[in-house]
Amino acid sequence: MVKSPARSVSLSIAEARRLALDALGLLRRDPFGRGWRGTLRAIEHLGFIQLDTISVVERAHHHQLWSRVSNYRPELLDRLLTRERAVFEYWSHAAAYLPMSSYRFCLPRMRRHADKLHWSSHTPELEKAMRRVLDRIRIDGPLQARDFEGGPDAGDFWGFSKIERRVLHELFMRGDVMIAGRAGFSKIFDLPERVLPDSVDRSMPTDAEMIRYRVREAIRAQGVATPDQMGHQRSLDRRLLDQVLVGLIESNEVREVTIEGIDRTRSFAFADALEKIPRSPSRASDPARILSPFDAGVIHRKRVREIFGFEYQIECYTPAPKRKHGYFSLPVLAGGRFIGRIDAKADRPQRRLIVRNFVVEPGVKITDARAALDPALPEFAAFNGCDTWSVARTTRH
Repeated sequence: MVKSPARSVSLSIAEARRLALDALGLLRRDPFGRGWRGTLRAIEHLGFIQLDTISVVERAHHHQLWSRVSNYRPELLDRLLTRERAVFEYWSHAAAYLPMSSYRFCLPRMRRHADKLHWSSHTPELEKAMRRVLDRIRIDGPLQARDFEGGPDAGDFWGFSKIERRVLHELFMRGDVMIAGRAGFSKIFDLPERVLPDSVDRSMPTDAEMIRYRVREAIRAQGVATPDQMGHQRSLDRRLLDQVLVGLIESNEVREVTIEGIDRTRSFAFADALEKIPRSPSRASDPARILSPFDAGVIHRKRVREIFGFEYQIECYTPAPKRKHGYFSLPVLAGGRFIGRIDAKADRPQRRLIVRNFVVEPGVKITDARAALDPALPEFAAFNGCDTWSVARTTRH
């Protein structure tokens, strides 16, 4: 247990919210700048941008970046991946874009998957297919899954049946191939030595370096983080985590904090961030921010509930009769709090953004909620390739 009362700080809920929103890049417009450089700074700051395939509105990775870079467009992410080679795709707690500086911290997972496959089982047939696929890429250069014809049937896998598709994923998880780019949403695979810049650090991190990286990543992106959030969907050695936290506290890089009204023994923030917590979350007249369900601001559901009082759950994986707020409801942030969620769909053939329902949170006046949401919808519609937008209904949570 970390004990350092001399360096502990007490925060009000309001301060914790402002600290979190500032760290998340959701407190002011263009906190990381604009264009591809601002996009890169956003990814480097947050540590990862989660990918998702759902496209009822613009895909989650593009949506998260647009929420922080006002002139963001998908070509900027493609530039960072293929031209600048400043980011790469790999597995964080899920499929994600990561800054190239994080590559060495993916090596332990790659090593683990050399012995333990991610979504498959070791079979002689799979091993032969791995050698066959690697040889083909080595000789022919970058390839997509569709470039592999025939092959034994290994059973359905997310709608695919060819064993080569399984093989490509396992080789990717092992680090034997990387994603060199995408054609549409289809991955293009190549060998790491043809994808990685020469300057990338390929040294295996120690266990302590790995945990220190996780701690800094979580606090940098979230403003204030608990050990559970530092190890989000990962297994961290808690004894070593305690040692790392003690060292960061003793060096005055990190401080332990308590948050008013939250029954929690340990939360942590950067010491310099605590000295410059913004005074105001935003102006009441500012347009709302419409976030992705996979945004870093809502990915920790318990944290969002405790700090912001917002109970959020994505319902695309919930059977339709049991959904309360819609297939892909999007959190709406305004005035430093979550004011509701919208059930939205981009009707691209008609170039219309359809908001089926705007569900307003308790304690928020519907008139105030609409005054914040409505100015945000034209820009969100344009981001989704739509010329017009409409709100079918507004209801109370």
